[in-house]
Amino acid sequence: MAKYNMKCNSEDQQNAQCSADKNNNCQQALCQCDREIVQCWEKIPVPKKEEECYSKVVDDAKLLHRVLAV
Repeated sequence: MAKYNMKCNSEDQQNAQCSADKNNNCQQALCQCDREIVQCWEKIPVPKKEEECYSKVVDDAKLLHRVLAV
């Protein structure tokens, strides 16, 4: 994974900006993509109740099965 440079406004840490002067074209594109997905995620409300992730339960069951099978 390519690392990229960002800078934050000291007054608004949530408003990170990609450092175009320090990133190459690929790094800048990745940075912009990450910024856009985070802005999208910010629109999703935080759940009031934490639900158990079904895939995590299945993964834990598989791990337990492997441990018990040894």
